[in-house]
Amino acid sequence: MKRILALVAVVPFLVAASTAETAEETTTPAPACAGEAGREHLGLDGLHLGMLAPAVAVPELAATHDVTGDAVTPYRTATFPLVLDVAPYASARLDVELTWVNHSDYDVYLVGTRPDGTEYEVGVSNDDNTATETMRERFSARSVDDCTPLRLEVRNWAGSPVEELTLAVNVTPNGDPLAGVGPREDTRAALYLAGDRPGQAGTFQQGSTGSEHVPVTTAFSPDRPTDNTPNQYTRALVGSDIERNLVQPFWAGSFDGTQVLQGQASAVVWLSSLTQQHAPGAVEVSLFVNGSETSVEIPGAAIGSEPRAFIVTFPKEFPGTSLRGVTLQVTTLPQASPNAASEDPGDAQHTVLYDSLQFQSALYLPTTTG
Repeated sequence: MKRILALVAVVPFLVAASTAETAEETTTPAPACAGEAGREHLGLDGLHLGMLAPAVAVPELAATHDVTGDAVTPYRTATFPLVLDVAPYASARLDVELTWVNHSDYDVYLVGTRPDGTEYEVGVSNDDNTATETMRERFSARSVDDCTPLRLEVRNWAGSPVEELTLAVNVTPNGDPLAGVGPREDTRAALYLAGDRPGQAGTFQQGSTGSEHVPVTTAFSPDRPTDNTPNQYTRALVGSDIERNLVQPFWAGSFDGTQVLQGQASAVVWLSSLTQQHAPGAVEVSLFVNGSETSVEIPGAAIGSEPRAFIVTFPKEFPGTSLRGVTLQVTTLPQASPNAASEDPGDAQHTVLYDSLQFQSALYLPTTTG
């Protein structure tokens, strides 16, 4: 059965010129979108991307479980968390098209989120391409409001062949621009979670000095992943919540201090677990900025065996802080370990999925140049 994945989850003015003959309207940038946390802005330039078809690797995709049956759906789906940004316009028309070369079967879904958190279908194209022998899916959404949170999904139903797909989202504004409103300024830097493969040894930083053994490391990347092979890291059953714990999944980067933080940071993190939903604890997503920490807890009961995207907004801001070192770390509460008699260390298992078009885990930092 075909189904759609789910993501878990602020006054213009006029100034008159000194004379009527030269009166001109001035504008101020549109305010930030309330629902932009953990999402990429979809602007008037649209989204145009070449990518590999999302596909399932065999025999397994994470250390914690084989992926069979319905569990493969997240792995054969490319998911894009977006927020529509068409300021100074109030709404826009979206034309979505997916094309490919070989006979296969793909679908495209676009889901919006209302202010109350409920989701609704913005558009869908899900022809049976194998029956119609067509190699295109497309649809149009006539009017989508500015600042609408969106989730775009490209689903691979046939599973093969693994081929290049072309995705195009064209954005056309409706009506005239709003008086006194200018384009929105998005100062966030998107840092995608990336690293060497395989990621299972990612943060252990292990390896000999010989040329035949290279340490496997994690890192931030400014580039959106377009590969279809997910990377993953499963939390070890030991280790406390300290920055850059070598047995916990973390991603770290160094900066030269020219970028200054302004506003709240956010992240989208894909998680799965066979045990967390049965545990009393939580998963903690921590952001360290120059050694200072801010964290968000995700209830363990919300993390199931199928990968799921969690969008978090970090409560603490670091206004005016010049970036030197940034770490994103995912740990478990309580700190279960084999030596903790009161806790089952198996409950601490969770897997972070990242570095693929299916699982675009990322950190968003609002920055300006200092």
